Amino acid sequence: MEFEKVVSFYKRAAEKGYQAFFSPAFEKINHFQDKTVVFFDRRGNFYALREDFTKSVVDYKKRIGLAMVKVWYADYVYRYTMDELTAEYQLGVEKIPRRDPKDTLEVLEIIVSAAVEFFGNSLIVEISDTRVYEDLLKEVPQELHKTVLDLVDSKNLAEIEFLSRVRRLDLSRIEKIIEDSFYRREIEHLESLDVRPEVRERLKETASFLKDHFPEVEVEVDLTLARTVEEYNGLIFIVYDSNTSKLVAAGGEYSSNGEIGVGGTIYLEGKTC
Repeated sequence: MEFEKVVSFYKRAAEKGYQAFFSPAFEKINHFQDKTVVFFDRRGNFYALREDFTKSVVDYKKRIGLAMVKVWYADYVYRYTMDELTAEYQLGVEKIPRRDPKDTLEVLEIIVSAAVEFFGNSLIVEISDTRVYEDLLKEVPQELHKTVLDLVDSKNLAEIEFLSRVRRLDLSRIEKIIEDSFYRREIEHLESLDVRPEVRERLKETASFLKDHFPEVEVEVDLTLARTVEEYNGLIFIVYDSNTSKLVAAGGEYSSNGEIGVGGTIYLEGKTC
């Protein structure tokens, strides 16, 4: 990891009004959650290793009682990969509350600028919007929502078609979104997407912003991304390095613990603990 580029990242964030956010790797908890790595001290207090910075920032805002937080961070998060605990170094920014689409574009600019600096011009930025599925799932029984969304996540068109026949459901709009994710990813196809007009316009504005600011970066639309993380509730993005086929950054608009915000994260080195 190149320290000079990390410094460049936080200088860029500071220029836009983001302040440093530091939190201990161990965070005190009052209840357990699945997959949480839990420890306890000699006095019986329970702590969890930090798994995600967004949750830490949201909790900090609520605990301190701030009207707004606008922060950058640079540190490790800890998660299990298969059976091993790994530490992944992340750079990111968070803004809570999110008041305007310009807030999202600001975060996007910081993240993509830093990603270009770290990984070069071989980047693909994929954009989507979680509101896509609010309409598509209206005619699908509630007990099938998770199944359908999991199949969309994996782009499993064959299983969607099979489910449609077996349960006699009209899943043709979902089938088309999966097909589009293979064959019609270019921003030129935005007009033909089967989405709400306001969603289409938002995607067009975001794509135009990216092309204006980062002409060297490829921009694509993939609506199957629209629910990869449940807290997201609006425009989202991921960044791939086409040279290594690695996911190097992600972010978007979210609702977490009653707070509406926007954030983005760059994924750097990972180490087995």
